[in-house]
Amino acid sequence: MKVKLHGVEFRTGSQVPLGVFLDYLVENPIKGYEFGGFKRFVYVQSKDGYYSGLVITTKDIRQFIELMEKDGEIEINSRDVSPNSELAEFNFFIVNSKTGRGLYQHYYHSCALNTLGFMFRKKFAEFSKSICNRELEAAKKEKDKKAIKEKYNDTFDWNYICKKENFEKLLINMARVKSFDFTVATLNVDEPSLTPLSGMASRVSQSYGFDKQASLSSVVSAIKKAVAGKLFDKAKLVGEDQHGEQQVIFLEDNLEVFAEFEFDEIAEKMKSLHPQDFNDSWFMKKMQSTYKSKLPFFSTPIKG
Repeated sequence: MKVKLHGVEFRTGSQVPLGVFLDYLVENPIKGYEFGGFKRFVYVQSKDGYYSGLVITTKDIRQFIELMEKDGEIEINSRDVSPNSELAEFNFFIVNSKTGRGLYQHYYHSCALNTLGFMFRKKFAEFSKSICNRELEAAKKEKDKKAIKEKYNDTFDWNYICKKENFEKLLINMARVKSFDFTVATLNVDEPSLTPLSGMASRVSQSYGFDKQASLSSVVSAIKKAVAGKLFDKAKLVGEDQHGEQQVIFLEDNLEVFAEFEFDEIAEKMKSLHPQDFNDSWFMKKMQSTYKSKLPFFSTPIKG
């Protein structure tokens, strides 16, 4: 199984800078936090102008299944998880302290960037509110209190770094865009008849179709702006090239991947690793090396 290092960007507003929030997580690790149906642990450390982190997701499963070959026949067996243990998935990240740009390590079934992003957004809101409340306690005039409340409206945002030149080149080369479909991990449903579903759904899918009369330049411009938010779980663009042949672009295929590893190689190196010591682990050193080799890229903010 492949483990990939994706380019990512974390953002907050100016009132509570990203570094202030991450410094808070350095001093206050997230331990056993129930989010998205699983317990999460997040450890963050600061070093040499960047923040590094380890995300651990535990799963309450007491047995796991193995497929093995025995005497030329395929056999399915179940095994117990060791006593006082839980199955766990891991994800590492590194982000530049000034730009919020860096790397997020991911493999199939591990914690998705969107899941971590929404968890951080919730934690950021709690942290920002605590700062706001301290200022409100010190304020005496109502107008001052109102200004303080308005001041702390920032949120935590994130996105994958896409190969913009690839995605935009594919867009520009299309003679016609037929549809744009995407799935987002959000529960903001505007249609009243669908409101009851919002309390049960974890994702919402939307599809936009474009007729032949639609201005290609306007459609391309609108899609580029939509992609700039990059909170999509999945996105698919369907169109036609100059020869009338159908073309399909998947946004996931255009994510910036900085390195790939084999899962077994990483797992072998993680034996007896204490989470608080993750910054000195074999794999984190690999990520640090990749990060430093692309330092100008990560230390320069995205324009436009």
